[in-house]
Amino acid sequence: RRGLKKLWLKSKCSTPLEVSEMLRFLLLLPMALSHRVAIHQASQVTQVVAAKGEKCGDTSCGEGLICSPGSKTCKPALMSPCKRTKWDAFGKTECAGTSTYNRVTTCSEPDSQGKSVCCIKSKLPLVPAWSQEQRGPLDPSDDKTCCSGKSQWIDTSFEGEASGVYLCID
Repeated sequence: RRGLKKLWLKSKCSTPLEVSEMLRFLLLLPMALSHRVAIHQASQVTQVVAAKGEKCGDTSCGEGLICSPGSKTCKPALMSPCKRTKWDAFGKTECAGTSTYNRVTTCSEPDSQGKSVCCIKSKLPLVPAWSQEQRGPLDPSDDKTCCSGKSQWIDTSFEGEASGVYLCID
């Protein structure tokens, strides 16, 4: 306030127009300064993004990655690029899986361009459908999350109780 009073006394506003312009300036000054501070503070905010395999508890994961609640690390999300390893055949994959999607995932076979993506494994043969709910597409109307690109409604009705499940099929 003292600074504003000194500014007022130093200014030699003699006409009513000069006085009104000075008042307008003094009224708008705090608002202009607050915007400048807000912009300055916002420009200093940085977001930490974790890479594949890094811890992700308080940070977000990079593009194509998702934070796996089981391992609390960033893993490739469904339909994101991945690298196949010898362990994929044994159910060990770099893709986010059961703890993230409640689905069994793997890194797909390479396509014609040599690229693989994370996808949901097909149902196991000779195993009852009702025990394979983790092998169905995320969205029953969209088969693209299945490694095969196909799913099928499997009737699991028992003693008149109508039920079933969509499962990814080969």
